[in-house]
Amino acid sequence: TYAVGWIGQAAYHSIQGENRETAKRLAEFVVKQKDPGFADITLRYALGSRLRQHAHTSSELIGNLAEVITDDQISNVLEYLLDGVKDDQFTRHNEQAVIACWDGVRRLAFRLSDDEASRVCSLAIRHPFSRGKSLGRVRIARTLLACMPHTNRVDWVELADRCVGWACE
Repeated sequence: TYAVGWIGQAAYHSIQGENRETAKRLAEFVVKQKDPGFADITLRYALGSRLRQHAHTSSELIGNLAEVITDDQISNVLEYLLDGVKDDQFTRHNEQAVIACWDGVRRLAFRLSDDEASRVCSLAIRHPFSRGKSLGRVRIARTLLACMPHTNRVDWVELADRCVGWACE
């Protein structure tokens, strides 16, 4: 119980302080311990962070925890990450957080169901990042690559057209 409390405080302060290095070390510790209580409390703090400025650290923390997230939490985690990529207006302040959310989805891809992976692919090819050359588009491409083996229900023609278009630019 004491250790779980300590983990919770470490997760909270790393997210609130936007200390991504501490969040990474915390996730590595949680994964190494393979303690469901540690993973649950860390994930609870990450998912509880709703401010855009904290999304970057939370998304990286979630991505690092991907292998210890329980199956019953995957849908909630995916919803949190996809909620973080919904911005249409990008500034230098929120673009990195959106990129981190896409990275979190990519790292979670191996845990997604066919429906979830298909949904991610559909959202990715329509996301504003996919319209221009940017680091965001690179993250979209990597996310698509990670999700494609986990779904058979993607419009492959649309996906191929988009990717060929990117390659020709």
